[in-house]
Amino acid sequence: HAWLVPHQCSGEHIKSLRRQGHLGASRPGLLAETSHVNHRYHGHHHHHQHHDGSPFDAIKKGFDSAVESVKDLVGEGAKEHEKKLMNKINALRAQMCWTRPDLWRHKDCLKFLGMNCADHQTGTGLCRAFRKGVKKLCEHESLYCDLAKIL
Repeated sequence: HAWLVPHQCSGEHIKSLRRQGHLGASRPGLLAETSHVNHRYHGHHHHHQHHDGSPFDAIKKGFDSAVESVKDLVGEGAKEHEKKLMNKINALRAQMCWTRPDLWRHKDCLKFLGMNCADHQTGTGLCRAFRKGVKKLCEHESLYCDLAKIL
């Protein structure tokens, strides 16, 4: 079987389809992977390039691309959402540590935030910010890399 692959169009009808919700604007490559399905919307009958292969190849490629897009979008948010909230006392302690001017040199606070943010969240984004800070410091000081690994 020959299956249709992407072709060059003016793009106006494609933009219109995206505005109407028929094509996903946030999933690059979706149009290219599904052009054999969407050509009925085009309103013209240009000759398309063809390739041989299973129709499932294009579907699988589109699915894999969509899965990767979702993983990228969800990323840190999903990890953060899976973690349980700290109890109120620990959340308050975390906030006090976070606001210390010498946080990155304060061994007790680094240990406390590292241990608690590894499995919990404050609900305010503090642990996410702490993780980002640790990863950034890890680029310059290897001492923080061990902490980054457990976060």
